[in-house]
Amino acid sequence: NAAVVFSPEGIVWASTVEGSEDIDVSFRDYFQKAMEGRAVISDVFQPLPLGGTELMVAYVAPVLAGTEVQCVVGLMGHPNGVGAILDESDGFGGERSFIVLFDQYGNRIGSSLRKDFVLRPSGPIPPPAAATMVAQGRFGPETATLLADVVPNPALFELASAAELPADLAPFWEIDPANGEVNFSIARRLRTVPQTVVARIPKSALFA
Repeated sequence: NAAVVFSPEGIVWASTVEGSEDIDVSFRDYFQKAMEGRAVISDVFQPLPLGGTELMVAYVAPVLAGTEVQCVVGLMGHPNGVGAILDESDGFGGERSFIVLFDQYGNRIGSSLRKDFVLRPSGPIPPPAAATMVAQGRFGPETATLLADVVPNPALFELASAAELPADLAPFWEIDPANGEVNFSIARRLRTVPQTVVARIPKSALFA
């Protein structure tokens, strides 16, 4: 984890991580949005040397003088709390029940059951979005390979990548490649970030 100050050019001016000064993050989506005058919670991403090799989330905001951005300040943190909650929820509704978390593009960014599915998309990422992720190295040097390794789930891909979930979205039944079973499923969109959480309980567990 790190507290960071970025110049308007995207260069690390100061950081609580020793040796990270002068790193250039101007290509990062979160920095570009902050330079537009917006406070931003980023998508999860593979960091530059600001905090090791684990996935990270950036919480950044511009410092303004009038309408001009003087610098950008941020907290860079590992989403370990989310991972711990997912791990603790595994089997919450019986054997092979699980919870999975998707980003706004349909990438799995957390799963209580199948860690090997994490960072694998549930459907084909649109080429412009994929090209941006590859250019930014969102998941490190293997970004292109990970994005191409689709583990298909068309229904959840459609929900996760939708601008918003239907207000009347009801629980539904669907097979999932994570456990190979038909599951009773509930999907909800998080409030502060465009991520979708899906809870799944196998039919076999419900009617055991």
